[in-house]
Amino acid sequence: MGIAERKEREKEQRRQQIIDAAEAVFFKHGFETASMDMVAEQAELSKATLYMYFKSKEELYFHIFKRGEDLLMQMIEREVQKSLTFQEKLLGSLKALVRFQKKHKHYFDVIEFFHSMHRKKTSVKKLMDSHLKEEQERIKLWSDLFEKGKADGVVRPDLDPLRAMVVIWLQFTGFLQRYQLLADSLKQDFGLSQEELLEEAYDLILNGILKK
Repeated sequence: MGIAERKEREKEQRRQQIIDAAEAVFFKHGFETASMDMVAEQAELSKATLYMYFKSKEELYFHIFKRGEDLLMQMIEREVQKSLTFQEKLLGSLKALVRFQKKHKHYFDVIEFFHSMHRKKTSVKKLMDSHLKEEQERIKLWSDLFEKGKADGVVRPDLDPLRAMVVIWLQFTGFLQRYQLLADSLKQDFGLSQEELLEEAYDLILNGILKK
């Protein structure tokens, strides 16, 4: 390995070290409270060194968001690849999202918070623009799934694949977000568990999109 390659590898290792430290800080304190000083201390680096790699905490937060989103899509893609029918692929994708939210709650919260609060910030807009191609490829994965379902005569022919996918995604992520806040009262006041509500949600979604 040449000197230039070794330096580049060391630089990338340092970047990942900083992102790891930022994860620990953001997961513990939240975006608003966390600071670059906290990240530098967690990474055991000077603040000046930290700014050589990342210009702002928004930029760091973007890289944590991307880690989480990449992990989520890997889980979804595995379900799509191993399933056979449209119903299996769609439900497998939604169940992968549920597992992701349970197993990687911090990443789930980062993704939702980033999309709602920071996507349009000037400090991360350039990064998001570079990320757009990846997002378009991920959207195409879902659109292709719906197109295949229509071609097989399983999905309603009048459904627009992109609109249907976006509506289902918004409904389902919204359900998971709200359930986090209302879990205790739903269980105590109505005797409703997340598992029961999820089964009802899967049934409603399939009945809404499958061809009768």
